[in-house]
Amino acid sequence: MRRAILILADGARADLTADYLERLPNLRRLAERGGQKKLVSVWPSVTGPAHIPLLSGVHPGEANIPGLRWFDRERQVGRRRASKGLRSYCGIGNRHFSADAGVETTLFSQSERPLSVLEMFNRGLSGSSASLALQTRLAWAHFNGRYAAADRQLSNQALSGFIKENPDFTFLLLPGIDGHSHGYGPDSKEVFSSYRDLDRSVGAFLKASDRQGGETLLLVSSDHGHTRVREHIDIDDLLVERGLRTACHLRRLLTRDPEAVVAVSGNAMAHIYVRRQNASWREISDSNSLAREQPGLIERLVAEPAVDIVVVRDRVGQLLIHSRRGRARLSVEEAGASISYLSEAGADPFGYPELPEKMNSTEALELSFETNYPDALWQILRLAESRRCGDIIVSATPGYDFRDRNEKVRHASGHGALYHEQMLVPLISSEPIVPGPGRSADVYATIVDWMGWDPAAASSGRSLLQ
Repeated sequence: MRRAILILADGARADLTADYLERLPNLRRLAERGGQKKLVSVWPSVTGPAHIPLLSGVHPGEANIPGLRWFDRERQVGRRRASKGLRSYCGIGNRHFSADAGVETTLFSQSERPLSVLEMFNRGLSGSSASLALQTRLAWAHFNGRYAAADRQLSNQALSGFIKENPDFTFLLLPGIDGHSHGYGPDSKEVFSSYRDLDRSVGAFLKASDRQGGETLLLVSSDHGHTRVREHIDIDDLLVERGLRTACHLRRLLTRDPEAVVAVSGNAMAHIYVRRQNASWREISDSNSLAREQPGLIERLVAEPAVDIVVVRDRVGQLLIHSRRGRARLSVEEAGASISYLSEAGADPFGYPELPEKMNSTEALELSFETNYPDALWQILRLAESRRCGDIIVSATPGYDFRDRNEKVRHASGHGALYHEQMLVPLISSEPIVPGPGRSADVYATIVDWMGWDPAAASSGRSLLQ
């Protein structure tokens, strides 16, 4: 019998994971048995959307899930409050996640006997085994910053199910590294304590799978990394200062007849939606209408120290990318097979070395993998596929995030941006894997390959098995 186990260490950064391996005996043994490498996650690099490629091989933009929070123009009619069109997957709102995602085939749906203790993207699962006690413990951990007990309970519950039910696919999410990174910083002793809990879980699953017999592929990966936060701003304030009636989640939630809506994810990226003058929300704003109706808005965002990258639609199929470093045009051609990228006046907004004007998606990944913005071009294009995207998408400068006064749990670290510390995640495998750059959708394709499931469903990734 063949089986696969995917342990998702929420918030584990690629570089820190590699640095810690010498002190994590089970993870080190796993890497020595198979291999390890870095993968690029997706934009937005946030829990929830970043699970979609791991479990389905589909980019969240393609699945029409542009962030942890977003705004639905179709539901915003007349002068109603913006809350009618706002979606948030934080708290009880996460029950809508799987239904909102335009994805049918997942690792759960292809499995004959799937097991997952707690996962918001649960398409293909008949039900969650998460108890009320476990959910209460996780909520308590979120507000008091202590995740060790929650990680241990999740791991024990998944291990018990693995031994009793002998599933062919097991998924275990451990939130401790992410929670402690937010609370104390990504390189804190609390985070390393969560790495030790992860290491114990890996050791327990290795022993249990050896006792079960058969062939087991065990993968350990993550959905995003982290960057330490020094300053917080409320990005919706930048729109309010221009006189725009602005709505956002929690703050200004009940704003009536909004002219702008802000949806923050992770808290280092945000979608900004701007209603066109004398028009309904169904009419999307582009760079031309924004320059005409909101002159200086893009320039104000670019000048803001907390804002690193600004993406705006220029016309159908083309995007404008702004930063204080420069400006560029980005689009896809030849039915998505070719990326067209041209920086203006030689000033690249990402600080990239000179890139070809035409690239395919693999070249775009390889040429940018070792920069501060790995795979940014492909990630932006894929995210922009979502009908729920903002008219303006902003990525935070390292050291900043976009929520201040209503950040219930003060973040010492954040994620969601295009920056490498947040975008690069580890992959450690019990089976030999190919070297070189990869994307998180490759995890899905690798498990499909190992299990002998339908390879046609793994269109967005490639198997990493040697």
